[in-house]
Amino acid sequence: MDYTKFLGKKEEAVLAYLGGPFAHGKDRRVRVDAPRPSLGFHRFAIEGRVARALAPEESPDLADLPRVRGHHVRGWVTRSSLRDRREHVQDLEPVRVLPAEEPAPLSIVRARRWHSGDLVFESLDFDGDVEETARLRLEKLEPLGEMKGVPASLRLAYGVALTLAVADKLAIPLSVREAAAAGPRIADDGEAAARAFVTAVETRRVEASERARIRAIVEGRRPREPVVARPVRHRDAPTLDNAHLRAEIALDVAHARMLSSRNLGNGNLEVAFEFMGERFTSVVDALSLHVYDSGVCLAGADELVTLESLPGVIREAIETDALVITRR
Repeated sequence: MDYTKFLGKKEEAVLAYLGGPFAHGKDRRVRVDAPRPSLGFHRFAIEGRVARALAPEESPDLADLPRVRGHHVRGWVTRSSLRDRREHVQDLEPVRVLPAEEPAPLSIVRARRWHSGDLVFESLDFDGDVEETARLRLEKLEPLGEMKGVPASLRLAYGVALTLAVADKLAIPLSVREAAAAGPRIADDGEAAARAFVTAVETRRVEASERARIRAIVEGRRPREPVVARPVRHRDAPTLDNAHLRAEIALDVAHARMLSSRNLGNGNLEVAFEFMGERFTSVVDALSLHVYDSGVCLAGADELVTLESLPGVIREAIETDALVITRR
């Protein structure tokens, strides 16, 4: 059989593009040519492992995909299975391809697990009395306290929403992941607890930024001995020209999604990526991918990690409720 005839095979398919370099379908992942489309479902022209977006498409039938149901908060959905301290990490996820009319805070959302592992929006459920009452309390920044019949997913969503509302009032940037660290406690205790939490995060953020600034002045931006995460073949030898591609590969290995990168000069590369639903921005050495500024609080240990190992460090910070984002 002449397999070469399949190499140039062209076809069209509806795939989900959810950011980064790839689009996903049931049995494939293809690299998306520039210009990349908006997030959502698109018809792609596919040749080999490369795809070109042709036109947006309506969501296909999602009925055969695993279903997730939970409460909505700022583009994320929470679920009810909080049985231990770390479990809320898996019960808080962004939901993609939301409708143009954003769901109200604390709405009940149905989503499906797409083939890439992402959640995609399916529909809204009818709210109950408990959601309506919680939404009214949220408007007044009141705690849920001893309110009856509140599922764990609603308590977490409420705590996150209340914390973010207080952060907005204080003009302090805060992400959903950061807010989730104390979500259930703040849902119980209210605005004062949220204010204390938000200001503590900001204090840690300022301290980490100041340590990084002083270290950069004292030591310079480039490490004395660049670290290479693994041996490279000659044809993969690191250069400034292939820094974007190598960063993309390193993040893909670590199950993170590359969003963008830009050359900062002096051998530095700024990399934006998504991991566990959160967006991060880091500065790395363009040749070694050694981290200068992780973009999260690592107690001054940024230069002990590479771009490939950074997502694992971030995961640990999320799982121990210690995530503080310092660079946005």
